[in-house]
Amino acid sequence: MTSRRHDVTTSRQRRVAVVNHKGGTAKTTTAVNLAAALAERGDRVLVVDLDGACSASSWLGVADDGDALLAVFADGAPFVVRPSTVAGVDAVASSGRMSALDRKVDTLDAVAALRAAVARLDAVHRWLLLDCPGTLGTATVAALAVATDVLVPVEPGPLAVAQLPDVLRAVDRVRETLAPDLALARIVPVRVDMRTNLAASVVDRLRVAFGDAVTRTTVRESVRIRECPAARQPITTYDTRGPGAADYRALAAELDGGGTP
Repeated sequence: MTSRRHDVTTSRQRRVAVVNHKGGTAKTTTAVNLAAALAERGDRVLVVDLDGACSASSWLGVADDGDALLAVFADGAPFVVRPSTVAGVDAVASSGRMSALDRKVDTLDAVAALRAAVARLDAVHRWLLLDCPGTLGTATVAALAVATDVLVPVEPGPLAVAQLPDVLRAVDRVRETLAPDLALARIVPVRVDMRTNLAASVVDRLRVAFGDAVTRTTVRESVRIRECPAARQPITTYDTRGPGAADYRALAAELDGGGTP
């Protein structure tokens, strides 16, 4: 494992939208564990929880902020940034009130408000991880519009793979209309049990269909990873020498230019 510091005044900030258009696809698992792995490498990381389920907020030990996040979109308020329970990781908490965003705020207004909130942040975080809801609604579109990168966690099941083109088309639409500099989406296979023929064949199909868009790293199925939210720890500290921690460290290294985990 490497440890080095980045000066965000001279190194481009990476803003990663973690998206899929349904719940239960390991978006929050990926956002939190990847944040911890990036922080281990010496980077300051900010997780922005845009999901009204507040799963990342709870996992990272930051309380529901009431109307604070909704006010970012509706009133142009700044982010309320709090230290999390994970070393090197700060967080912007979500709220159940975020479920009203689609009704309260026009999409283009939400994009402008999120861009303004990101621009106001102090230049201390090299990475912003935007944990998106399990829909392709206003919050997800706004996250894609401010992102530099997109990460799509995909479980190795036929249904998840069949629905993947819908997610990629949504990313392409945002790139064409709102964010021409948005990088192509990266697909990360998660919860992969390579002992099964199904998982192995699905991962192979992904690599054939999407080529280099699929990360070299696959995140293996792990009971320890599933236990982490209840323990309020990332896998890097909950099972620091286990395969799940190794996989998220490898993913962090890959996203950070292919360095050493």
